[in-house]
Amino acid sequence: MLEELEDIVGGNTTGAISAGVTGDVNAVFGIELTECEIATADSLVALGVLVQTALVSRSVAGTADDEPRPDRPADEEVPLSGAQRRIWFMQQFSPSSTVYNVPTRLELTGPLVVEALHAALTDLLARHEILRTYYPARSGVPSVAVRPAGPADVSRVDASTEAEVDRLAEAQARIPFRLERDLPVRFVLVRRAPDRHILISTFQHIAVDGLTLDLLSRELGALYSRYAGPGPAPTPPAARQYAEFARADAAAAISEARRRAVAERAAQLSGMPFPLELPTDFPRPRSPRFQGDAVAVALDESLTAGVLGLARQQRVTPFAVLLAALAVVLRRAAGRPDVVVGTPAAGRLLPECHDVVGCFINMVPVAVTVPDGSTGAGVIAGAAESAWRALERQDVPFEDLMRTLTRRNVQPLTVMLSYQVSGPPVRFAGLADTTLTVSRPAGTAKYDLSLYAVATGPAMRLELEYDTDLYTAETATAILGAFRAQLKAFVADPAAAVDLHGPSGFDKSERVEF
Repeated sequence: MLEELEDIVGGNTTGAISAGVTGDVNAVFGIELTECEIATADSLVALGVLVQTALVSRSVAGTADDEPRPDRPADEEVPLSGAQRRIWFMQQFSPSSTVYNVPTRLELTGPLVVEALHAALTDLLARHEILRTYYPARSGVPSVAVRPAGPADVSRVDASTEAEVDRLAEAQARIPFRLERDLPVRFVLVRRAPDRHILISTFQHIAVDGLTLDLLSRELGALYSRYAGPGPAPTPPAARQYAEFARADAAAAISEARRRAVAERAAQLSGMPFPLELPTDFPRPRSPRFQGDAVAVALDESLTAGVLGLARQQRVTPFAVLLAALAVVLRRAAGRPDVVVGTPAAGRLLPECHDVVGCFINMVPVAVTVPDGSTGAGVIAGAAESAWRALERQDVPFEDLMRTLTRRNVQPLTVMLSYQVSGPPVRFAGLADTTLTVSRPAGTAKYDLSLYAVATGPAMRLELEYDTDLYTAETATAILGAFRAQLKAFVADPAAAVDLHGPSGFDKSERVEF
């Protein structure tokens, strides 16, 4: 979506968006934004959020030219997508693992109509068959089975304290999904007070990604508003089902075009470190257990504003600034100029996938070089170019690429970076406030180190998830400290030479006080 929007706005990725592009945006995406709405967008990302919201509203409300799609025949074979196959096999490898659980909390403040919420959840499940899908094995091979639509199963409990709510949410997050029989979502509605409820929804990653959670929350708000408003209206079927994407993905997987794309991207990454070898506190176990913990901190408002301002000044995204700072820290620790960081890409390259619920996400390796004598501005420009080149080929499945580049039985990525921007609040009719929080299951880690940067207002929040078989909390905190210090150095003087011998946080002798 962002690439299409960038074409429309003429490369203006950071400044305010001209209302003059309204006609083109509406024509490309089939929506009806007004000039006033588009004029409020202060960046390409903000415009993307507006478009995403309009797509959801269109999907829920339906239009005269919406053609209801016939139900898929029950005996029709549907393949798993590449992303789903990876998750399914990982879950079989460790059935009790919750590393692919996706816990969410939707805080609902105001006079909630519980019956309307239940009806909306029932409609949500009916509209998206991916939420009613389980994956039985046939001769060791995963298959797709869909349960008929029916009333949503919503447990209802009361909680007298916030600590009790936290315990309930954590308990739900720690229950593994049995993909061969369980549906990929569980709902618990907690009544904290007469005018305060929390909907705890735990998803399995095989059915959702970050954009899907945003789509579902907005759609749920629209569906709830139908029932809690002046009168319910019939809900049209969803425009598209994930199964259509899975079929296209399966066909692409064996195509000559896919083979060429994998070969071209592998050639670009040839010679890069897979995996990037970094110091650890403990010896690496023979087999990963994916057990972890996290440390977090909020950047102060001044530094957050400095990072965003530096991105505008350098005409890059904030992600590029964060990636450059992380690359410097990793270069110090690894002792080599080339580093590789994974970043999750939306994977929704086709317009018809923008409002489809499912798991489209693809991990994209970004190789960044930090040469001797680099300036901050130079590293940032290089990181931006590397990220752009990598995301241009986000259609290349990570597994296919790694099979070409690495030897078997090796975890090819050790470090991941994710930059997330919070969207506008979810609207529920009659409620004063709604807040969606997406977290990760406690006690897990997919990679050695995963750095999450979340822009939520004037202060950016940083969270470093770490593998507890490899690192201590002290080391993780020190790595965050080194990362923050490098961001401050970039903001203070981007033209200055980068200190390649500064602290990385990995070495106990050079801990950075955070």
